[in-house]
Amino acid sequence: MDALLAPFLTEPVGMMVAFVLTLLVFSYLLGDNPLFRLAQALFVGVGVGYGIVVVFHYVLIPRLLLLTTNWLLVVPPLLLGLLLWFKLRPSWSWVGNVSVAFILAQARRWLSVAHYLAHWCRRCGPLCSPSTPLTTRT
Repeated sequence: MDALLAPFLTEPVGMMVAFVLTLLVFSYLLGDNPLFRLAQALFVGVGVGYGIVVVFHYVLIPRLLLLTTNWLLVVPPLLLGLLLWFKLRPSWSWVGNVSVAFILAQARRWLSVAHYLAHWCRRCGPLCSPSTPLTTRT
């Protein structure tokens, strides 16, 4: 990736953009101002956009290609994910409630499993610990 970015930074336009963004960040020393907020929004937007592209290309695409043998495993999560987009519009947000209910139910299920495991590990942990020798009554 450095080979793709390095030529841009050595060009005069790239150097000017880097210089202006550096000045906008340093303008925070004078107090919170709109120029700093612009630089902050640019950096956050570029970082989030880059993260989305990386996750899409290196995580989602390879995992979806592994599941091409059975598309029935791909359709339910894809449908639930698409239903979440309806939450962006208030008049259609009720459609996305199905996905939110599924997410909350899964979170509750995993939290209850973790609670039960923690409870039983706390009670039975000393019995199963390798550092505790088993003693027999004679």
